[in-house]
Amino acid sequence: MNKNPKISIITACLNSEKTIRHTIESVLNQTYDNYEYIIKDGGSKDETIAIAREYEEAFGGKLRIVQQKDKCMYEAMNQGITMCAGDIIGIINSDDYYSHDTLENVAAIFEAADTDLLVVIGDMERVSETGELIHRYHFTQKLVDEKACFGHPSMFASKA
Repeated sequence: MNKNPKISIITACLNSEKTIRHTIESVLNQTYDNYEYIIKDGGSKDETIAIAREYEEAFGGKLRIVQQKDKCMYEAMNQGITMCAGDIIGIINSDDYYSHDTLENVAAIFEAADTDLLVVIGDMERVSETGELIHRYHFTQKLVDEKACFGHPSMFASKA
């Protein structure tokens, strides 16, 4: 894959005012800079959109907020995917967050790959509201090969 690939991040949300701020800030605070962030809202009745709009200036044009009805979270994700301009697509839920170097690590793996078609899956941690580790989910190639379940918030795929 090309050097410095563009990563598209999608957050599908609905009435997420209690959690979306942490999600947005985790994307904003990435050490990797070549990304776009799409927040796809399905018709929130709370302050979700107002919170997202607070961050528009900080993202410097990298944040797109789309308000469009959808039937379910998966339809919202698919709608977001059709809007992506990046080489790599990642989906993060509105109550999840990335480590500060997640996108940098993902880009490095894609840059080093000898193919343009790639899926990368990372580990996930479930934490309490106070940040205490509850459980660490470790995903392996074997799980992928066996078509087992793994967490989409830790998955990145080539757009091609």
